[in-house]
Amino acid sequence: MGVGMAEFLEKKVSCMKEWDKYCHYVAGLVGIGLSRLFSASQLEDAEVGRDTELANSMGLFLQKTNIIRDYLEDQQEGRAFWPQEVQAFNPALVPFLMRFHDRVVNLQ
Repeated sequence: MGVGMAEFLEKKVSCMKEWDKYCHYVAGLVGIGLSRLFSASQLEDAEVGRDTELANSMGLFLQKTNIIRDYLEDQQEGRAFWPQEVQAFNPALVPFLMRFHDRVVNLQ
């Protein structure tokens, strides 16, 4: 996990494949580990601990949700976890997310 995360310390995520890889290291492995722990403790069925693809997918889903939610703040702080190929494909994405962020903040 640490080795995988270290790969992205100095490197920007450029494509969707790298985004999946980054999310796997920071959240997918946690999902796999927790699923195995819950299964071993018998809080969940044994199949939950064996289905690493499902556990990894859930971790990726949650991490990507966080990245989308924090997009504007990350940009303002000089962090970039969004794939560059997505930004290049859709230049309207940044203004859209900024408007979305403003609406959410105003609801709070």
